[in-house]
Amino acid sequence: MSDKKSAGNSFSFNWVIVSVLGYLAMQVGLGMLAKLFIFPFAATKHTEFMAQGLIIIVGFYVGAFIIGVISPGRRTIEPVLGAVLAVGAAFSVSNFTPQMGGWFRLDGIGMMMTAAVMAGVISAFGVYSGEKLMGNVDK
Repeated sequence: MSDKKSAGNSFSFNWVIVSVLGYLAMQVGLGMLAKLFIFPFAATKHTEFMAQGLIIIVGFYVGAFIIGVISPGRRTIEPVLGAVLAVGAAFSVSNFTPQMGGWFRLDGIGMMMTAAVMAGVISAFGVYSGEKLMGNVDK
């Protein structure tokens, strides 16, 4: 293995922070685009909810893919941990939003844990795809 690829193999908390910020930026950016180009044409609220779910999935996958491409060496843990922390950040915002009712209940914590696991799995697929494109993982 070359020195360039092995140089980035140690855990880096900086890439966790970059991942969290990247995921949150993707969610906000894709949400703004959806509000301009998709939601005005949505027939029902259910269509909007489905679009929002798709935005979340695409945001985590594409965000992790980008991290896999731009990060030095092999980064597979940092984007997954970043996704879990991004979900935690999103749920903490909803906790302080009165109309959301707060999530700090047993069912809310379960929802947060489920969302964190799902975001982690989606980002793991995304970062693997990015690392594979860069040749940092075995075929």
